[in-house]
Amino acid sequence: MEFSVVFIEIAIFLLITFFAKKINFLNDNNLKFKHKVLVDNNNSKFTGGLFIFFSILFFFPDSLNNLVLYSFLILLLGLLSDLNILSEPLPRFVSQFILLISFIALTNTTIDTINVEVVDSFLKNKTISIFFSLFCFMVLINGTNFLDGLNTLVSGYYFLITIMIYYLGENLNLVIYSEIFLFLSIVLLIFLIFNFFGKSILGDGGSYTLSFIFGFLLIDLFNNNKSISPYFIALILWYPAFENLFSIIRRLFISRKKISSPDTLHLHQLIYVFLSKYIYKKSKFSNTKTGLIILLYNFVIFYLTIVFKLYYDTRIMVSIILFNVAVYLAIYYKLNKLFFKKK
Repeated sequence: MEFSVVFIEIAIFLLITFFAKKINFLNDNNLKFKHKVLVDNNNSKFTGGLFIFFSILFFFPDSLNNLVLYSFLILLLGLLSDLNILSEPLPRFVSQFILLISFIALTNTTIDTINVEVVDSFLKNKTISIFFSLFCFMVLINGTNFLDGLNTLVSGYYFLITIMIYYLGENLNLVIYSEIFLFLSIVLLIFLIFNFFGKSILGDGGSYTLSFIFGFLLIDLFNNNKSISPYFIALILWYPAFENLFSIIRRLFISRKKISSPDTLHLHQLIYVFLSKYIYKKSKFSNTKTGLIILLYNFVIFYLTIVFKLYYDTRIMVSIILFNVAVYLAIYYKLNKLFFKKK
């Protein structure tokens, strides 16, 4: 069955790419924007979101029809951004708010505990639980979008998650959409291969859609398997989530810019510039190599968590999250200081 899915998925990808080229649609024209100039995607197409959506449209079960419907709406919102039709951040945030809160209320996709007694007492209130879940979705979606820009980074990150969750589902008898995670691993692996060579990128449409789908699946995973620490879910999503929260803090209190102001000061961008200047010397695939290095770090963290069966222990999960944050901040400080001196 998996082989037939692979062939069908490759066919879907090639058809989407063919028609996008045929009608000159979804071109990567965003290099003219300041926050995109560090990355050269060689006139790639923003076809990743369409590929993901059509994949789930054909293969997701009827029980997830609401997820598929809202994935389409989220994709549409991202594509409007990619096409510069909805270029202003505020209308996008408002649209995200409306779509997400209606989805959460409709599907009851809420987080009702984080293993902190004081907070959990508030989360028993349905309204508070809905808005807390909304906050988590928006942090994840926009944080994932911040990471999009290096080939393999976003799709590779979520590919690691699919493999890890599928493995746990098979070995721990979890209540989980095992076939869905296996299917998504195939979809992401196919996209990764093309993305590695810069033939297709996610764009806002793809990053919005991918993070939205995983946000739902991981909340569902925790709600049906309360033996796992909620901070295990926080750990596997730590990077996009912290990237978003840190960027907000950095712009407000350090750069003193608007939260929505784009810049080239995200950690992955600083790492890319550093490696391009001092290691790769403008290698053809310096973009991709940078993404793979960041993925390698996260792979090690995820692998150790599984091997040593740490996913049940909240204290250890929180400690690892704090360790990741400390590593992020230390590298960011060093690189920012280096480039500041150079200027």
